[in-house]
Amino acid sequence: MNVTAKQSNWQLKPLGKNYYCVTYDQISTSADGKKYTGKEARLLEKIKGQWKMVSVITLPLPKSN
Repeated sequence: MNVTAKQSNWQLKPLGKNYYCVTYDQISTSADGKKYTGKEARLLEKIKGQWKMVSVITLPLPKSN
């Protein structure tokens, strides 16, 4: 079994002309079948005309019953 990841609840927020903050919820399934849920935030910066990822933050979300 492969590791899989599904994202939802995407939000993109411009921060001026050269930055974007992108957040989403992610559910990952490991090779042994365990599921992990988290919120991910990425900061993108436009450098020399190309968007580059400059920061990634991943926070675990509590399990829902």
